[in-house]
Amino acid sequence: MSRATDLYFEIEQELKRILPAQSFLPNQIYRAMNKAQIWLSSVHDCYTTTEKITILSDITEYELVETFKRIQSLISPDNIPYDFVKPHELYVARKNAITTAFTIENDTLIFATNQNNYAGSDFTITGFAITTTEPSDTQELLLPVQFDEAIFYYSLYRLLPLVTPNRSSFFIEAEKSALHYAGKNNSKINEPTGFLTTDW
Repeated sequence: MSRATDLYFEIEQELKRILPAQSFLPNQIYRAMNKAQIWLSSVHDCYTTTEKITILSDITEYELVETFKRIQSLISPDNIPYDFVKPHELYVARKNAITTAFTIENDTLIFATNQNNYAGSDFTITGFAITTTEPSDTQELLLPVQFDEAIFYYSLYRLLPLVTPNRSSFFIEAEKSALHYAGKNNSKINEPTGFLTTDW
């Protein structure tokens, strides 16, 4: 079985334990797993990816396939260093002057300078992205395996009715696990408490 399917069954079993009289459809569980991935990638920077763009001489705007929350680096064919001055603007230093290289607006890469010299070349963008791909029995999870526990807890938090006792504790566990593996410190939150029987 796939990793997504394994996690699906873990969540399904826990839901049956907590709410034995209620049933959940597979797409409800997979959708909750997807919401968990979106939460983790948007709040905790858990998903990094790259995208290549081939430059054309007559085009200055390029629609990005990925939804980048924040870009880490841009590699140009001639290895010009691009520095981040603002979250969505890359600048390049040329002869002691700072020139806007490009901006990103609404998932569109916009060149602010003439890029004719790069026609036919590839730029590689690397950054933190927000995944929109929904897992299923055929589509694997996109986040690294160490975030499976956070996905598990957050999915339960999303699926359980608001009146479920201790529902908020599942969100707390998801947050604790995410913070642990994302390498961030928070003195108010300790490591996960070993709620799961499966060792990921």
